[in-house]
Amino acid sequence: MIEVNRKDVEAVKLAMKAVMRQGIPVNETMVGAIDFLYDGYRWSEDRRYLLGALTTLQAYLELGYKYEDYREKFDRLMKDLGTYRELQFGGLHFPLAVIPLSKTRIKSVIGTWNASKYHTMPVADMLEDIICKVKNKEVGRYEYHSNYQPDSRKPDRVFELMVGEDASYFYDVQRDQYYMFM
Repeated sequence: MIEVNRKDVEAVKLAMKAVMRQGIPVNETMVGAIDFLYDGYRWSEDRRYLLGALTTLQAYLELGYKYEDYREKFDRLMKDLGTYRELQFGGLHFPLAVIPLSKTRIKSVIGTWNASKYHTMPVADMLEDIICKVKNKEVGRYEYHSNYQPDSRKPDRVFELMVGEDASYFYDVQRDQYYMFM
């Protein structure tokens, strides 16, 4: 197994969060970056390009994208690195959870959402809004607040919905947990 710098993986994921917020297809961006780095290796024979591609691939997988979608390309990278997928990624825990697009499942992620004039909207309306935006692929970034008042002692739970052409994510900001809808 080739050691990948954890900080570098997190840096790639952080950059991809910014890409998500712009509505740019993240999986295509990351695969393009892996291709670019692999091409850099091919013309220079500098192994550091392969290691950069591996770091990007690990971030890609941790964001919930599937190895199988580009298996041939990723297997070629693994072969050139002298490793293979099961050895490199077999024991990793990826923080992105994949959930069904249902009111019940989304509500379980949100948790308590008491009636308050400071919420973005009532929970039933919020659930409908999320499902509608995802189903209709209304590309954009949307925020939902549980207590949006600046001078409050009660914490504001913030959730972000990021809808893209290729995938949609629901982000629990306080828990730093991403959910991808299936």
